[in-house]
Amino acid sequence: MSRLDFSIMASSLHAVAAFTTRVAQADALPFGLVIPPENRPDISRCWQDLFGGWSG
Repeated sequence: MSRLDFSIMASSLHAVAAFTTRVAQADALPFGLVIPPENRPDISRCWQDLFGGWSG
């Protein structure tokens, strides 16, 4: 618990809640349903770095 920054956690949660509210109230999603092919390598690298790859 000593390594957690609660102000950063609260700020992140606030941002996620605001986005979730916006998307839930939208008539259409503000993004496509498919990740564009040109963005997939960057997303894959980020996912690998954060979570150790794809599994499940």
